[in-house]
Amino acid sequence: YVLYTHFSPDAVQLPEAHRAGSVGLAALTETADGYLVLGRRSSRLACLPGHWHFVPAGQVDSSNPQHVLEQELHEELGCEWDEVVDSRLLALMDCGAEQGHKSDFIFWLRLSLNAADVEERFACAEDSSEHDGLIFVRVPGRWRPASVATRTLALDEFLGRYQLVDIARRSLILFERLVQDGPVTA
Repeated sequence: YVLYTHFSPDAVQLPEAHRAGSVGLAALTETADGYLVLGRRSSRLACLPGHWHFVPAGQVDSSNPQHVLEQELHEELGCEWDEVVDSRLLALMDCGAEQGHKSDFIFWLRLSLNAADVEERFACAEDSSEHDGLIFVRVPGRWRPASVATRTLALDEFLGRYQLVDIARRSLILFERLVQDGPVTA
């Protein structure tokens, strides 16, 4: 699929009407102390300002989605790929009407860094202005108390009280089920 999006060299050879639309990716990024990292989209962004979304996230503009994920992780959180201790593709999901039904690859990343380290890195990240702030959501059964300035919340509290991008809400519900059933373990 990625080879025929409008970004790839192979797709340039196709008439525009035969090219696939854009595809994105997002990662449920889990810290070593059991928190998922989410960012509030900047009020300066044209698309869904003020909504909560996964960090990192971006458009697949290469035939190598892992490279895109590595780059977004560095740009948005200031973290390096060698600080990822586990990663998995969880799903290919439709983003819903609010994002034109484009498809996103949804990954899970487990970092070697704790929430306080991620919060510190985010303050210096090159694309930190893409998000007005971070929040750390406790992974059921895995979180430990964190010393972060940013608020931490239980997953159900976050889902019930915050304005999320639709795909983030659905991905969090999927992730919660996967954690309960055991396929995504620490």
